[in-house]
Amino acid sequence: MPNVRGKFATKLPSWRKIAAIAWKPPDDATIYGSLDIDVSKALPYLEEVSKKSGQKLTVTHLAVAAAARALRKHPECNGYIRGGRVFLRDDVDIFVHVAVPPKDGEGAGKADLTGLKIQGADHKGVGEIAAEIGKGAGKVRKGNDKQLKGAKDFFDNFPPRLLGAILRGVSHVQYEWNVDLSRLGFPRDPFGSAMVTSVGMFGITEGFAPITPFTRTTVLLLLGALQDKPVVIDGQVAVRPILRVTGTFDHRLIDGFQAGKFGTTFKEIMEDPAAKLA
Repeated sequence: MPNVRGKFATKLPSWRKIAAIAWKPPDDATIYGSLDIDVSKALPYLEEVSKKSGQKLTVTHLAVAAAARALRKHPECNGYIRGGRVFLRDDVDIFVHVAVPPKDGEGAGKADLTGLKIQGADHKGVGEIAAEIGKGAGKVRKGNDKQLKGAKDFFDNFPPRLLGAILRGVSHVQYEWNVDLSRLGFPRDPFGSAMVTSVGMFGITEGFAPITPFTRTTVLLLLGALQDKPVVIDGQVAVRPILRVTGTFDHRLIDGFQAGKFGTTFKEIMEDPAAKLA
């Protein structure tokens, strides 16, 4: 008896024939979700904290703080798969993407994307996070981050055919064997518990970002551009500034139940940071 009963389809359109051989069977364990967040309370909060701290705070800084505290409240989401088992992190570190513009005289194609990790982000205020990101981003853009520069220079010396194997090998040693390679120039747990990235400055209101396999990050949040949208409040239609946040999750560790709890806590903090971060 056959494993699956049926027959081959015939008379397929040309695109369907191409599609049948273009990809392998799906094996990506990521799931996706999105939230519309009313930031009408968050924006004046960020403006007030900016004045007090001397730092220019944005919704990205707030999202880092909110994600970190959501992971602290729901530690079952703060981990990765190691040896086929769930390994939970003790620390809550958040990786923030930083865009590096091209140097003078270089074309737009020379722009790069890198980032920095905020260690212990669940214990830092939004002002502290903004200051750390500002300082770290400045070093990254100027090429003064010695540890990051050392790792990038290391990988730049290898041809593309070998680079994938090297990245997977380094990730395997760091995460499967849990070996600290910082003495060799590779930061310890370089991408942390979760990633936060923003595309709002590009005018993009919504997007879904992939989780890079060798990062072993379980949560990736992408922030779009703010938009004024009509919402229903107490039965009345009102216009509010809305931030669309999309999330990519490793389904091996997080399912809809865990993602829902994480998302609820994240949204509560984002919508009323003065009360939730006090």
